[in-house]
Amino acid sequence: MSKTSVRRTGDWAGAQSLMRTLPGDIRRAADKVTKDEAQRFLKAAQRAFDTSGGSNNARWEGLKRSSTLGRGGGGPLLNSGSLKKSMHVKRIGRGKYGIAFRGGRGVSSRTMTKIALTHEKGAVIPQKVTLAKFRAVMAKMSKGSKTKGNGTFRPGAIVLIKIPRRSFLEDTKKAHFSGLSYSNTLMSKMRRKLVKYHKLF
Repeated sequence: MSKTSVRRTGDWAGAQSLMRTLPGDIRRAADKVTKDEAQRFLKAAQRAFDTSGGSNNARWEGLKRSSTLGRGGGGPLLNSGSLKKSMHVKRIGRGKYGIAFRGGRGVSSRTMTKIALTHEKGAVIPQKVTLAKFRAVMAKMSKGSKTKGNGTFRPGAIVLIKIPRRSFLEDTKKAHFSGLSYSNTLMSKMRRKLVKYHKLF
């Protein structure tokens, strides 16, 4: 019976070092790529505000006349810009990042998050007519506005406010961050990171 001889050649020490450090380098590369993609996602989601959804191949429903009474101009979600400005990338864990919402001007981060999700999904919200809102509507009507009043709209009355779906998260993901081509892009970015760490050639 013939014997087979196996001989180690080449940089065996380097190969062993590579195998020891590669798992950590992969985790580091994955974390960096995920963070970079989260930042890209944030910018794309904010761009949806400026284009009323157009950058995501969608179109947000415009404001109703009654919604603009007593308010300034601007497109949907843009009257104050506070929701768009509150968005930021938050690290959740190793290799995990998400979009969070900061509070501001007397609004907590939890409330801002609820506001964001309300616009993201759409909702019907019961609201009490305040005296200030009633006066704003009456003043607008007295200036020749075509808005028609009715007997149910008065201070203290409860009206239903319909907030249409104006997605800036889900639609952004569907338009720019999903599908096979995007998965291939992520793998390519991972490989470039590992090459940068001199661990993969």
